[in-house]
Amino acid sequence: TEWLDERRAAFLDAITILEELSQRLGQPSDYAWELLAHACQQTGQWQRLLDIAAAAIRANSQSVQAYHMAGLAASQLYGLRSEEARKYYVKYLELEPDAKKTAFVRELFPDL
Repeated sequence: TEWLDERRAAFLDAITILEELSQRLGQPSDYAWELLAHACQQTGQWQRLLDIAAAAIRANSQSVQAYHMAGLAASQLYGLRSEEARKYYVKYLELEPDAKKTAFVRELFPDL
């Protein structure tokens, strides 16, 4: 568990650095927000992940990855099949052409 604690601390440090950088830039680049989002995912910071993904969606309403991450965060915060998660996954399905990547969503929400 010591290794896991060290890894979590490193992710938290990375999150802090990336947040400071994105604030200085005014808006995170695609690369920066995705790094930040993955760090939040790895550390279970679901509300922060949802906030980051929502900001990415506001910056680029066609961001497949942002809708995917928002759906993931919402499913962790509000429930796997919650309406909040569904809202993001509907848009994810619209934007992602690869059926293999979206198969999990269709299992969660068969009516989509």
